[in-house]
Amino acid sequence: MRRLINISFLILTFPIFTFGQPKNYKDELGRKQGVHEGYSGSFLFERTYKNDTLTDDAINYYQSGSVKSKGNRHNGTWTEFYENGNVKSKQSFKNGNLSGQSFLFSIKGDTLLPRQINPKLVVNDISITNNTDLKVYLLFDPYDSLNRPIDFGPYLFDYIPVCKNDYLTIHIGTINFLIKPTGLWVYEQMDTICNQKIKVNGFTTNRKVKELKNGDYDISYELEKKYFNSRLGKIEVERKQMQCDDTGKNPVTISRNGRKLVFKDIGNLLFFEFDSDNDGKNELYLLNYFSCEGRLEIYKIDDK
Repeated sequence: MRRLINISFLILTFPIFTFGQPKNYKDELGRKQGVHEGYSGSFLFERTYKNDTLTDDAINYYQSGSVKSKGNRHNGTWTEFYENGNVKSKQSFKNGNLSGQSFLFSIKGDTLLPRQINPKLVVNDISITNNTDLKVYLLFDPYDSLNRPIDFGPYLFDYIPVCKNDYLTIHIGTINFLIKPTGLWVYEQMDTICNQKIKVNGFTTNRKVKELKNGDYDISYELEKKYFNSRLGKIEVERKQMQCDDTGKNPVTISRNGRKLVFKDIGNLLFFEFDSDNDGKNELYLLNYFSCEGRLEIYKIDDK
């Protein structure tokens, strides 16, 4: 099951320049009023000075001469462009820090982030078997991102906050997932908040390492089953031998009225109940993530 969702995530990197001797300077420190041009060996650039001080207004160019980026990364807006002239990203800065949402665009001009993803009913997925009356919805799958999955960096290795704000939100670094009854919104924002933390159940690797007196290490695995009750049925998590250094193997079975819903391919696991549509009945949410692959899937399970 690898359907295309027209969403991509672009890693924003700030160019690091090794500036050579600028064209317009009388000497290396002759930074006077106005706009000065220079060449770094890779990119043309312009920097604006006021009262002999860099104002952070800047323009960077592709070698073709088209604008690569321009703006103010101290207090203002910073815009990056594709070489064809279309906007690649827009960001706001305050006192040198990112502020508010970032806006990302495709080379054709489509908005990539923020973006809504409609839930997709899971059928014919060999990694999931379902003999119950429960419905499984895929809310997010990075492999459906035009073959360019979101890079979560180090944040899939850490604690993932789940919060109740105006809506249910999941924060992974600067990437935020906001879950509404109509679907999931994904956006990038640095200064997000968590009004109320949601209690979650999580399982990652189950390796135990014990250092021996001779300096060797004894490595063992806690192979066990854990059980939880939920509105939708009894949940069983089977902890198996880990798949890679940072990812466990924790398949999930939900038993309901003598039948079973089984998620076979679960690495690191996080699950919780929440009533996102305010109908008085909790849905079950399941995050399946592989830290060693940078992969995340978000599922919603419900009986309606």
